[in-house]
Amino acid sequence: MSSEAQRRLILHMSVSLDGFSAAGRDIPGSVDHGSVRHQANLEMIGQVGLIVIGRGAYEEMAGAWAAGDSPMARLINALPKVVFSTSLGAVDWQNAVLDAGPIALGGGSALMHGLPEPQRFELVSSTVYTDGSTVQVLRPGGRDG
Repeated sequence: MSSEAQRRLILHMSVSLDGFSAAGRDIPGSVDHGSVRHQANLEMIGQVGLIVIGRGAYEEMAGAWAAGDSPMARLINALPKVVFSTSLGAVDWQNAVLDAGPIALGGGSALMHGLPEPQRFELVSSTVYTDGSTVQVLRPGGRDG
């Protein structure tokens, strides 16, 4: 193992109760972007050192944030970004680089499907928003016995 300190990985996804992450933001009742949730997202983004995204998220996020001047836009634009895509020829968002090596499948098993044994986690915090969505922060927990 390297002597370098390991960095935390923050996976930030908005998913429905049944585990789907992209039904479309134009669908009534999809993710509410209220002020409390916006502030929580701003604080979370303030803790990261790198944004890692795929082509679809790149196209959506760059279109929404690249020309913005809000506190969130300034923070996101200043962060380094790695865009994983084999279909994009180039990226032009500030501080973004293209990586055509790794791939995202776009379908298949769920995030934690097929684990060899149950994984235990401890709940660090849970926040429920007015739209009914929740943020659950978990950390690996101990084993029984």
